[in-house]
Amino acid sequence: MGTRSELADLLSFCVQAGIHPRIGAELPMTEAAQAFQLMMAGETGGKVVLTR
Repeated sequence: MGTRSELADLLSFCVQAGIHPRIGAELPMTEAAQAFQLMMAGETGGKVVLTR
């Protein structure tokens, strides 16, 4: 982990360098159980994002 300042520096660097996380699945919160199943099965090609 790091400090809050280090996180801010990292985020600034990501913006400047055009770095974006790879999103493997985007699901509504109502499908959180499915999101966890995907992660546990290793069936995602990136981050799993839960939305409202």
